[in-house]
Amino acid sequence: MINIILKDLKLMLSDKKELAAIILMPIILTTILSFALSGSFQDAGSQWTIDIAIVKNYDLEQDQESFRNFADSMEERFNIEMDFGNNQDALFAEFNPEKIFFEDFLGNSEMKKIMRYTICTEDEAYALLENKSVSSIVILPEQYVYNAYVNTFTTFRNNVAITVISHPDMSYRRQITEEIVSSFNNIMSSITISKNVYFEKAAEFMPLNEVVIGLESFINAIGTEPAGVNIDIREINEMNFIDSFTYYSVAMMSLFILFSAGYGGKFILNERIDNTYYRLMATGVGRRQIITGKFFMMFLMALIQSIVLVIYSKFAFGIGWTNIPLIILIMILSCVAVASIGVFIIALTIRSNSYKASDAFSNALVQILGFVGGSYLPLQMLPSVVRNFGVLTPNGATLQTYIKILEGYGINEILPGLMIIVANISVMLLLSGILLKGGSKDDQPTVA
Repeated sequence: MINIILKDLKLMLSDKKELAAIILMPIILTTILSFALSGSFQDAGSQWTIDIAIVKNYDLEQDQESFRNFADSMEERFNIEMDFGNNQDALFAEFNPEKIFFEDFLGNSEMKKIMRYTICTEDEAYALLENKSVSSIVILPEQYVYNAYVNTFTTFRNNVAITVISHPDMSYRRQITEEIVSSFNNIMSSITISKNVYFEKAAEFMPLNEVVIGLESFINAIGTEPAGVNIDIREINEMNFIDSFTYYSVAMMSLFILFSAGYGGKFILNERIDNTYYRLMATGVGRRQIITGKFFMMFLMALIQSIVLVIYSKFAFGIGWTNIPLIILIMILSCVAVASIGVFIIALTIRSNSYKASDAFSNALVQILGFVGGSYLPLQMLPSVVRNFGVLTPNGATLQTYIKILEGYGINEILPGLMIIVANISVMLLLSGILLKGGSKDDQPTVA
């Protein structure tokens, strides 16, 4: 058995082209992706802030004047009195949409801890975004203030679309910015809904003119502090920070060990073609022993890949591989999972008597697993459907388990990931056993 394992491993290591592909490629991709997507990861030890540029496409005074004219037309049309004051500078001083957005919302003392903004023109904003000086641009549309007044002080509803444009390398900040802007819109919408309820119910008991006169007091009552946002910022000091170099070192290691699984099928078919497989069986070596030898060959190859990438990332990027016992545990389990997949491919190869299974796995399926498992982009950046499936893949479960270990979590927190890996191993071996059961007819000599 040992001789079979050593023979297969020696044959594997002698193929310089394949060896370079499975050893050097993850190193190269780790380096490229780590630098390219570093903007998606916050620097360790830095104060977590989001810088945005705000573009005001509206004119405050013009919008206020437009609404004053609109209010005058409403008075004439419906014979009602809409007295919102005559002092242009103090127009709607108690309910100013611009003041609400910049002072009450973004100017909130707790909001300022995580978000800083710069008001600029659209061209200036795009220049800042391109240089990564800001992560997002927030565009307040034309007639923003006018439409906000219409929505608040009348029964009409105008669309107010605040646009968020973000840098593709800063996905996390984009998501947070979008959530913050969405929260603001929800708050403003709640004021509009409250106003509509006021109109509907008050009109049942009062003349329309009295309802309108009382509207200002009602809006002031609910809208003086409409953006009371409280943000609880906590630091989890006991958790280690995961930067882009750490993430992609683990991601590429979890992905590229899968390529070792494809070699089992190729090797066993090559041996069947040159009759090495049958000569071994003629000496009393059973098919189970041959496949077991391939299993350990693939396991050792994946283990070598993992160790090489751990050493490289340690010295090249200074990654601290903490909790070595758990790292070794997940490394061994992930390599067993790879070898189990390899046995399944061997079974398919023996049944089909062709390279199709191993080629399809190496050329297509590994890339798909890499995408859905978070090896190319963090799972948080992918749709929820992909995320839910990705954590169940062998490389996805391996990646997430490694990350938890490096963050500082213990055995209890990584148990779900370990169980998924064990489940993958069990399923692959079970399917392999079913395919190989009673397959003596597949052991006939193959003609090249």
